[in-house]
Amino acid sequence: MSDKLYFPTLHNEHYFLFVVNIKGRTFYFLDSFYDENISYHKNIKKKIISSFTCTWYETQLPPMESNAFPAVYPKVPQQDNDSDCGIFTLKLMGWYPRNPAPIVFSPKDVPDARTRYAVDLMYSPYNTLYEEKKSVKEFRL
Repeated sequence: MSDKLYFPTLHNEHYFLFVVNIKGRTFYFLDSFYDENISYHKNIKKKIISSFTCTWYETQLPPMESNAFPAVYPKVPQQDNDSDCGIFTLKLMGWYPRNPAPIVFSPKDVPDARTRYAVDLMYSPYNTLYEEKKSVKEFRL
C-alpha cells in the first residue's frame, strides 16, 4: 500500500535511517555520522537487507527482486558529535527518494529540535497523562 518504507534503526548505540523505495527498487541508508565505507555499515548493510527481504517473504507479500536493488548512501546533513544521531534521524524521516529536496538541518539546530520534539510529545493528543500535562503547564520557574 506504500511506495516507500522508512525504518529508523538503532545499531551499536547509533541511529540511522533505512529506507526501502519499493517503486524505485532501491535501498537507501541515510546516516548523519558514518559513510558507506566505514566498517559500521559494511557489517550491518547485508544484515538489514537480508532481514527486510526475509520479513517481506514471511508476510507473503507479492514477490520482489530485492537482491537486485542497489544500496545507496545519499548525501545528508552531518552531525558534529556522536550523540545527536537520533535527532538527525528524526529530521531525515522527511527525506523523499524520488525527488530529494535537501534537508536543511545542521548541528546548531539540534537544541531547538530537541525542545520541539519534547513539547510535541508532551502535548500530543495521544499522550493520556493528563495530570502530568497540567503540571507542566502550571510550572513556573
